[in-house]
Amino acid sequence: MGRWLRRFVYTACFNALLVGLSACVDTSAVRRFATVSSTASEQFEEIADDLPAACMRQHRYLALADSQITLEGVRSRAEESCSDYVTLARRLNGANQVLVSYLKALGKLAEDKLVVYDKRIEDVADALADNDMFDAEKIGAVERLAATLSNAVAGEWRRKQLKQTVEEANPDVQILVAALRDVIDEDYTRLLDVEGEAAKHYYLGQIKEYGAGEPLTVPLVFEKWREADLAVRDKQGAAALSVKILDKIAKGHQKLYDNRDKLSSKEVHSLLMEYTVVLEDLVYDFEKLRDAF
Repeated sequence: MGRWLRRFVYTACFNALLVGLSACVDTSAVRRFATVSSTASEQFEEIADDLPAACMRQHRYLALADSQITLEGVRSRAEESCSDYVTLARRLNGANQVLVSYLKALGKLAEDKLVVYDKRIEDVADALADNDMFDAEKIGAVERLAATLSNAVAGEWRRKQLKQTVEEANPDVQILVAALRDVIDEDYTRLLDVEGEAAKHYYLGQIKEYGAGEPLTVPLVFEKWREADLAVRDKQGAAALSVKILDKIAKGHQKLYDNRDKLSSKEVHSLLMEYTVVLEDLVYDFEKLRDAF
């Protein structure tokens, strides 16, 4: 189904649902937004895992351009230069898992079901403390979101605690989403830019060094460069989409907070449907670039 037809069908169905359920407590739009947001947030793992990989790729290009270094030396230099990013990726995935778990819990509450979660997320904040990328504010946000999940499970929270959950969690959701967004928009984007330049330097160097003596190799080198450049561009596109996804989740959750006293209203249904459909479109576009990873 095309995205515009899907948008029309979803809107029509929800409008019909609102007419039929106007007298009921209906938080299905909250559930759908939370479910789509949790699925969308899981895309972040692709980016986090590529942080050390992007670092490795750029350092390999730089090392390969040095004719005096061995292949083993290339690998060793890249691994040494990128070890911090390996740790960072693991920490970021842990922090994102807290966000994903919260969004899934939000969907359960909106559906009037009990919350379940992986208790290991309670240890994520402690693991973040030894990384300079997360300051006390961000670590506190992760810690408090994990505590909210723990309280929801222990207290057997259901739909009647939905407002309380949104109210308690919103400041921390905004902090955590902004932290994840900044890593993509700044650190990951910078790594990809450097990777692209390193690839350009390496392949142009190969053409300059061997082009005159072995002209038949030039088209092959250009093709390798084209493939490397295309991969970087696709990852840059995926990064831009991830930033938009996180922005939309943050803004959508802020709207939940702003309207926490009327979460079952027609107004909130219509508002959340707009955010949900846009998120679905962004996830669809991201999926088309997944092969780049």
